[in-house]
Amino acid sequence: MSSAIKNLVEKFNEEGIPTGKVATMFSGDDQQFSNRDCWNHLRNLRKKNLDVGDAQAVLSFSYQYFGDVITFDTSYKTNKYAMPFAPFTELNHHCQSILFRCALLQDESEQSFIWLFETWLKAMYEKRPISIIIDQDKKVFPTTRHCLCLWHIKKKFPEKLAHIYHKNSTFKHELKKCIRESTTVNQFEEDWRDLIVRYGLEKNEWLETLHSIRESWIPAYKMNTFFARMNTIQRSKSINAFFYSFIDAKTSLQEFVIKYDKAVDSDCDKEIKEDFE
Repeated sequence: MSSAIKNLVEKFNEEGIPTGKVATMFSGDDQQFSNRDCWNHLRNLRKKNLDVGDAQAVLSFSYQYFGDVITFDTSYKTNKYAMPFAPFTELNHHCQSILFRCALLQDESEQSFIWLFETWLKAMYEKRPISIIIDQDKKVFPTTRHCLCLWHIKKKFPEKLAHIYHKNSTFKHELKKCIRESTTVNQFEEDWRDLIVRYGLEKNEWLETLHSIRESWIPAYKMNTFFARMNTIQRSKSINAFFYSFIDAKTSLQEFVIKYDKAVDSDCDKEIKEDFE
């Protein structure tokens, strides 16, 4: 294989285009290489790149600064090690989702999260975000205002309140209004109390638990903290969908680093386009 063909194989791989298409493009009587040659070249390239170790290549990848508000989600697993993919996402000045960091975790244990956020702080020179929106209650950054994902909480209502949620459309409307349209803490508390009494939910333990942590998910309690108008981790979800076009279940850690770089470049291109417009 010529250097030009090898470069083309590498470029196709970086862009997520099937490697076999290279040989197809140059098919002919005088062709001197096959699909197998293309795959062998990538295998040799991976072996050369992995001399320093697959995980070390990820740890050595440099970080950049991030914003004041981040969303954090670990629900996406799409690499050959089935490792939770944890993106740190924020908004730029065009309200576009921006991937500032990501992590691949061995598991979702408390020890792994402690390692993750300690490593995050070191990379950020001990600079903590103002606020963080997460999918579950993870105690990180003591001086940062935490917010539970409103979407994750809302999707549990049909299950936890099935006896009334599916049978009474008025209840759903009043519940949504109480949560989203209460502009003050006092207004929320009054609306919540009226809702509980009107529908006979005084002894519902799940609602009592939700009310006890209301400061972490009710918008009215967040008025004094900058959250960039975000209440959910849907920005992280959109980043997951975005990344799906770059990586798949066969992606190794070394390849992930390369394709992560491609994804970030794509993000930057979108921001530059918005700046120009």
